[in-house]
Amino acid sequence: MRALSRAIDWAYTGDAAIDAYAAYAKVPRALAQRTRDEFYPKESLQLGEVRGLDLTLKQAVEFKYINAPLTAADVRSKLIEILAPN
Repeated sequence: MRALSRAIDWAYTGDAAIDAYAAYAKVPRALAQRTRDEFYPKESLQLGEVRGLDLTLKQAVEFKYINAPLTAADVRSKLIEILAPN
């Protein structure tokens, strides 16, 4: 988790990550930057707590990732296990 956290921090610091992603995805740099900034804001990648679960569940049904709606309580009790930091 610490390595993932450091990788996320690196991805949002400076231009190196944008350049690397643009080269990897073979897309223009501007598109790589837009993808990171608009579609994957750093706040959405935080690792400490589950946020926006209701919206995620709504979109999962809407985009047919799941067949039937789940409540946030169902997900928290059956699908998500929060591990305490070491």
